[in-house]
Amino acid sequence: MSDQQNDDLAVLRAELARIRAEREELDAAAEAERLREQVERERRELEQERAIAAAEAKHGKLGAAIGAVKTRLGVVIMRRPHVAAFRKFHELAQPTMADVEQFVRPHVLEPNRDEFDRMSDELPGLLMSCARVLGQLAHGAAQELTGKS
Repeated sequence: MSDQQNDDLAVLRAELARIRAEREELDAAAEAERLREQVERERRELEQERAIAAAEAKHGKLGAAIGAVKTRLGVVIMRRPHVAAFRKFHELAQPTMADVEQFVRPHVLEPNRDEFDRMSDELPGLLMSCARVLGQLAHGAAQELTGKS
């Protein structure tokens, strides 16, 4: 092998080593980001579970007395709707978003109004998710009252 070929091989090996080192740095950075996201997700889940447990202790059982909607911004905890409020909402032929908001808001226990507004602004479907949970709570209450399941 000539000196030129040896030099070419050395240059190629050095370039390959540099590329591999750069890829390893990128892989390490991506892994660190994945771990940060996982830690944040787990922290959020723990905070949400604590909030739900505290609400259960104060207001009653999840799925019966209260409902929850977990989001990436936090958890919304609501009390079961009164039968009259549910009927009024349910009887609307074509409920508007204003109707949904009017139904949901009085039932929100947590977060506070300002935080709920911020969450609703960032998550436009939040009100609909909350309304669904309230409907499930109302349906469960109706089953309890009639003894049917």
